[in-house]
Parts: sequence; structure tokens; C-alpha cells
Amino acid sequence: LPFTRPMIEGPTPLHIIDAPAAGTGKTKLATACMIPFLGRIVDARPAPTDSEEWDKTLFAALAGGSSAILIDNARRLDSSTFELILTAPDTYTSRVLGTSEERTFVVRQAWIATANNVVMVGDLPRRCVWIRIDAGVEKPEERPEFKHDHLEKWAIQNHAALAGACVTLIRSWVDAGMPSYVGKHKGSYEAWCSIIGGILQHLGIDGFLANTDAAIDHMDDRPAMWRAFFAEWYGTFGHTAKATADLQQMAVKYLADEIGDKEGRALSTRISALIRSQIDKIYGKYRLTRGGRDSHTKATQYRLTPLHDAEVAEVADVRPPHVEEYHENPMDSHDTWTRKD
Repeated sequence: LPFTRPMIEGPTPLHIIDAPAAGTGKTKLATACMIPFLGRIVDARPAPTDSEEWDKTLFAALAGGSSAILIDNARRLDSSTFELILTAPDTYTSRVLGTSEERTFVVRQAWIATANNVVMVGDLPRRCVWIRIDAGVEKPEERPEFKHDHLEKWAIQNHAALAGACVTLIRSWVDAGMPSYVGKHKGSYEAWCSIIGGILQHLGIDGFLANTDAAIDHMDDRPAMWRAFFAEWYGTFGHTAKATADLQQMAVKYLADEIGDKEGRALSTRISALIRSQIDKIYGKYRLTRGGRDSHTKATQYRLTPLHDAEVAEVADVRPPHVEEYHENPMDSHDTWTRKD
């Protein structure tokens, strides 16, 4: 990626190197991959644990001007700022901490993170490329007989040859007319897909983005919970419109992690907000839609609409032209929506 970054107009995703256990070689792989371009060990930063620390870390990383940024040993990636940076078309503007001054950075870095069974929140799973390595042993750090016992040292010693090999592969693609990638693309990263996927496809290397769905399921279990919830919902009530009160017990069963420790009215309010936030979303073979209001209680109702297999395949990668956000107000029975074009 660093060799082709100047050719890519727009953002590039986070490369997350994930493993089931410590000592598998995640950081070693990340640093070795950057040596052909940098000629040195990439600087690593510890993963922050809260939003304020994320903002500080990302600001410092961008201010440093490095072409590659490694966030090491992340347990949980949860940062709206990071989400924004990873889809910034060219620049990112942030306020200097402790002042009213703003600073604008050009975002052209290669982003890398390492983790053990990483958990991602929000849109981050969609904004990353998942690289999973598994040694298949209980203590991966004790594995013997590697081809290069000191991989980073070997890569630095052979830096010129490795860099030349990377350039040769890219030049082969350029000489062939720079064919664009043909296959499944990644939303928000069209230019990156076209170039990186095109190079790999030209070289006969298959599997580009093949693990996208598995990655999202692995890093964020919420889609799986909603699929299970929708399946039982439709299996119980079919296409009949139902109020959230009718779905409360079922929701607690499947959405406990998102509901939290709410009780009483707070529980009902939370479940209502969660269901409203999924309007028009598709999980599995069902789409959630509004079902009007109950004629007696006036409560908002919702229904699931089953999709045929062909429809599921057709809409799987379709994204709406706008985003609707629900603003929860426990004291107001009316729905408040904001449309963002």
C-alpha cells in the first residue's frame, strides 16, 4: 500500500492483523510488511482505552507525519474520530487539545493495528481489512524453526531487494494498462479497491476481500444477534405489525449486550430506541419497516418483511443515499428523526 498510496485518490482502510493468542506474530508481521517501504521498524503506539485518549493518539499520529501508523495490541477499537479519519477523502481537521485553534492534516497514511480477537464498535468493522493469523498451538511464542529467525533484521538487510520486488510487481500492472479490479468492492474505498485489487488480480492472486462478511461477524457480533432476533420475531408473529411491548421478552433474550442493565420503563425505552434505529435495515432474510400505530394504544408498531433469496443478494451491498438518525427522548412519545443528505 505505501508504494501505491500516491496513486489512490481517497481513503484507505485500516489493516487489522488479528490472532487468537498473544505471541502469534502480529506485530512482527506488521513491522516486516512496512520495512520494504520505510527501510526501518515502523513506530508503534499503544491502543487507547477511551475516546479522549483516542483523540490524543490520533492527533499525535497525524501530526508526526509518518507514512505508516501502527496501533499495537488493541483489545477494543471504539472511536468515532478514527471512523471519520478512515473515510476522510483527503484531509482531517481537529481542534488542538486545550485550545480553540484548529489544525488540518493531510490523510495519506497506511493504517495498521494488531489485536487478539479484536472487538470493534460502530462502523469500524466496515472500514477495515481483516488479516487473521492462527498458529494452531497453545503457546505460539514457543514455535521453533522459522525460515528467518530474526525477520525484521533480515528484512532491513534486504530492504533494497524487497522494495525492488514491490516496485516490479506494481510496474507489471502499470505496463499492462493498469486494469481495474473486477469483483466485490468495499464501500467508501472504491479507488483503493480498484488499484490494490487490480494489482492482485493482474498477478493472479485470488481472495481479495473474500473474508469481508466473516470479518464483520468476527469483530462485531451485533449483526448476528439481530439476525437471530429477526428470525424468532418472524417465526413467532410473521408479517403482523407489533409494538415493542410485544417484543420486549424476545429482545432481552437476543439483544442483552446492547440493552445493558436497564429495567422497568428505562428498559422499554431502550428497546424502542434500538428497534427504531434499525428501520429499513436487513438482517438475514428480513427487512424491518414501520407498521403504523396500534388503533387502541397508539403505540408505534413494526413489522418484518421477508425477502426472497434473489432480493437478499441484490440488496446486500446497497447503501441508502442518506442516513436517518433517531434521537431518543424518554419524555416524548413522538419519534424525532433527522435526515442527513
